[in-house]
Parts: sequence; structure tokens; C-alpha cells
Amino acid sequence: ERTVGVLTKLDIMDAGTDARDVLEGRTYPLRHGYIGVVNRSQRDIDQGKSMMASMASEKKFFSSHPAYSRTAHEQGSLFLSKRLNAILEGHIREHMPDISKKIKTMLRDAQEELQQYGGDGAQTVREQRAIVVSAIHRFCESYKEAMEGRGVDSEKTVLYGPAVMRDVFTTDFPTDVRRMDSRTELSDEDIHIVRRNAVGVKADLFVPNAAFETLVKRLIQKLEDPAATCVRLVSEQIKQVIQDVMRTCKEIGRYEHLKERVWQECMKLLGDKQREAAEFVQNIINMEVAYLNTDNPEFDTFRSGVYRLMAAHQGMAAAGGASEGSAGDRAAQ
Repeated sequence: ERTVGVLTKLDIMDAGTDARDVLEGRTYPLRHGYIGVVNRSQRDIDQGKSMMASMASEKKFFSSHPAYSRTAHEQGSLFLSKRLNAILEGHIREHMPDISKKIKTMLRDAQEELQQYGGDGAQTVREQRAIVVSAIHRFCESYKEAMEGRGVDSEKTVLYGPAVMRDVFTTDFPTDVRRMDSRTELSDEDIHIVRRNAVGVKADLFVPNAAFETLVKRLIQKLEDPAATCVRLVSEQIKQVIQDVMRTCKEIGRYEHLKERVWQECMKLLGDKQREAAEFVQNIINMEVAYLNTDNPEFDTFRSGVYRLMAAHQGMAAAGGASEGSAGDRAAQ
């Protein structure tokens, strides 16, 4: 369909043979046919034979050869160049309308996109500042959309970003807190030591409040690890959302230096807020440790059980025996 057959060295074929059947397409037909040429030999090149003299010799060869004289006007290097130019022109003429249409469409799309970025006339500092502000504003809007779930890929099959953060607050953190059990977090030895230290050299006839407060404060302080984990997990999800928005926001992606600077500022701000959140959580725990609100109505439900637990350990220590220890455990339960 697209091939032009070119036969060379026709002038050095054996006497009595020719390539007429091939040139006329009877051996292997081609859409654009075959063209015979006679090139300069190495001897002609060494002797400085010019291209004009070579084409004259070529024309004489085809016009005087008994097998090629009838089609001599369709042979030779000059005819080959004309045929190739005609094929090229026809191909261009055939496909140029489609190419022109595609170029115009691409140009229009590029101009529209350029206008969204602020056009190409941002020469003054004021115009450049407006483009930067617009790009940052679009980045902030994209981040807001992602946090509200509007910018999330609908094809995602797992929880993403904001949904994971909500799970951390509503599922993971409460689960970690519920796993904390005073019966496993505090051993009998811990309770016994705290109780004895609270009375010093005196005999402890009653359960001392100081021992109770010390043990409860220890349990409250154990909230530090799950709370810190909560802050860290949320920070990691925010960082992931920022990365995704940075990758998909065209306005920011157009300016590599601006993109890098925005990323640095976001990471700096995220790090600062993560530290502030961790300090805030730690302060809440410290406040709970500093003052135990035993006046809370819900505390009455646990007050009697806690004191029974302390009294059981007190009785176990006084008895000093394993059997009494078992009785104390039953009383505690």
C-alpha cells in the first residue's frame, strides 16, 4: 500500500536478461509500482562524473534499451524524485485537515488552561503575586474538598484520609482505652507496696486515701500512650492527604518551586500543630492526674468496689498466708 519499489544496477545485468516483468508489476505487484535507476559506479565517482552527466547517461540507457525503451519516461532518478514528492504531497493533502483540526483543538485547550493559570501576561510583580495567590487558594480548596470527602477517588476500595481519621477517634482510641483493665495493669504487689508506703510506720487500720489516689493516677497516666498514638495516626493521614492534593492540583504543579515551598510550609505547620496537639493532650492528662474528681456522680458506682479491693489487699497482707490471699482476691472480685 505504501511501498515504492526501486530497482538498481539494471545496467550490469547479464546479456539477454532484463527486469521488465518486475518493473511492470507482473512478478510482485505494488500499489505505487517499480522504478528503475542507474547509479554512478565507483569508477564514475573516482573520475569525478557529475550528477547531471550521470542522469544523462541514465536517460540514454533506458531510452536505448530494447526492454525498457517503452517505459523510459517512467524510469530514472529524476522520475523517482517526482514520484516520491507526489506521494508525499498526496499524503499531506489527505491528512492535513485532520492534523489541522487536532492542532487547533489542542491549541484552544492549552490557551484555556493557560488562562486558568493566569495567562502569559504576568510580567509585573503584582500580576505574578496574583497568580501565586490564586494557585495557593486553589490548593487550599482542593485540600478542603478532600477533607470533606468530595475529592476522594470513587474507585477506592479502602478507607481514605478523613474517614481513617474519624475511625481513629471513634473506634481505635476508645478500643485502646477499653482494653485497659485495672486488674491487669496493677499487680497485687503494686497495690500492696503503695498501701504500705501511704501509712509509713503506722498501722493501717483503714484504707488510706493517699494509696487510692496514687493507684488511680497511675492508671490515668497509662492513657498517654494511646492518646499519643491517636495524635500520630491523625497527623500521618493529614500528611497523606496533602501529598495527594499536591500531586493532583494542576495550579500548584505548574510551578515546581512554588510546589516545593508550599510542601515545606505545610510540613512545618503540620509538625508544629502535631506538637501542640500532643502537648494539649498531655496537659489534659496532667490535669486529671492533679485532681481526682471524686464528687462525680458516676464515681459512687465504683467507690465501694475500689475500697473493697483495697481492704482485701489489706486483709491479705495482715494474714500473710496464701489462703487469705485467695479470700482477698474473691473479695476484690
